Amino acid sequence: MFLSPCDGHLGHGEPIEDSARVISSIVNGILTRTFGHERVETLAHHSSVPVINGLSDLLHPCQLLADMQTYLRTAWRHRRCDRRLDRRRQQHVPRG
Repeated sequence: MFLSPCDGHLGHGEPIEDSARVISSIVNGILTRTFGHERVETLAHHSSVPVINGLSDLLHPCQLLADMQTYLRTAWRHRRCDRRLDRRRQQHVPRG
């Protein structure tokens, strides 16, 4: 379930504490992207499910996971190309 800033009143008219209780009663986990890191901490404190900081003004912990995934995919692609080149080289090496 995705809640955009227009869908919810998180911190705008409805206290974050109330939103945390309601949202955590319908989901198994919450990923939040917000500017104020204190909002992430308040949400986590009042939620009954795990809260993941997707982005805040203080930390961006998921960026490391995204960077590692990109690196691993790129490295795997390069290894595949290297193996193909090795097979081609082996085919053209004179035996003798």
